Amino acid sequence: AARASLGEFPAWDAVNDAAINLHASVIASDLFQISDAAAAMVEKHLAWRADTFPIDANAEPGVASALAAKIFARAGVDVDGRPVLLFAASRHRASDERETRDVIRAMTLVMEAAVREAEEKRKRLETASTSVVAGEKTNDEDVVETDASSTDRASRAEDTKHPRDDSTTGRFSLILFAPYGTELDLRLVSALASTFQDNYPERLHRLYALPTGTVTRVVWEAVRPFLSQSVAGKVVLASGGRRPAELREALPLKTLREAIVALDPMDEGEEDPWDESDEEREDAEET
Repeated sequence: AARASLGEFPAWDAVNDAAINLHASVIASDLFQISDAAAAMVEKHLAWRADTFPIDANAEPGVASALAAKIFARAGVDVDGRPVLLFAASRHRASDERETRDVIRAMTLVMEAAVREAEEKRKRLETASTSVVAGEKTNDEDVVETDASSTDRASRAEDTKHPRDDSTTGRFSLILFAPYGTELDLRLVSALASTFQDNYPERLHRLYALPTGTVTRVVWEAVRPFLSQSVAGKVVLASGGRRPAELREALPLKTLREAIVALDPMDEGEEDPWDESDEEREDAEET
């Protein structure tokens, strides 16, 4: 019954996020026995999916409105090829009287699409690698080159890196963008945190919150008690004003422009360090 209720979502995807962090005990036969608490968490996650899906924006005007407003949207990839999602808090106001449930459902659609994209990328990479090993030619050379480069970067990472922490395991980074003057809806922020905590704890690579100030830190202190230590440890309160160095190190300029510069352009006369890199200027001059 649980499998049938998941519709298009594979059973493994349904239990993966809830099960990945669960403790198991090794018994004499070297098998693992899931504790009652772990089983309850899996059941809770399955129940959430059964209650949440399918999500049909065409039949749900509130969800369609939230998607059109791009409150929660895709914004490129990070330096390792993981999808980057943007929560543009400034695009949602409590006075808009949107239902929190509708915004969360729109957010869930975006997250699920990012997870599926990473899974499809993993399958393409496996197929391409098999073809190369077998000496066969592939018509998708871009996939081979792009995904191979991501794999090379991952292989050069530190040995302490999480075994699932690469661009093909369904993880994504999230930018929480709440510029000065944003009318924060604490109900939505709380619902967002709860959704991540209960259903996507191992999908989140990093959450970058910016720009940081007194309001940001007040909101963070209000939300943090509801998060596990693991999830809270992935939150980065980016410093350095409107163009924080932490994001420049983690995200390509193309992603930063799409996610931040488009929403928060610098004032007239101000130089934007994310507008054009020295390398891009040099390349343009050479061509």
